[in-house]
Amino acid sequence: MPIATHFGDNFRHFLAGLEVASATELIDGRYLIGFGCAPHQCGETESFFAVDIRTGAFEAFAYDGTHLQKVAKVGDLVATPALTAKFDAWTQQ
Repeated sequence: MPIATHFGDNFRHFLAGLEVASATELIDGRYLIGFGCAPHQCGETESFFAVDIRTGAFEAFAYDGTHLQKVAKVGDLVATPALTAKFDAWTQQ
């Protein structure tokens, strides 16, 4: 099943939040993460994702300047301290 199907109507908004993206990182040898924002809209249109490359589980989030929303989820990610720290750092920028 294509990943986009898990986002429903949120896929375009999620992608817009990755147009100006950070480099992806591999955390704990298994979690691929990435985040970014729309051009000239950092702080208003942002996205974050994490994928467990061992299991295929993933979660994706979008921020619209006011609300943080989980826009897609497949399986269960294990919230390791390093993964949690990266997510927390992104939400506090």
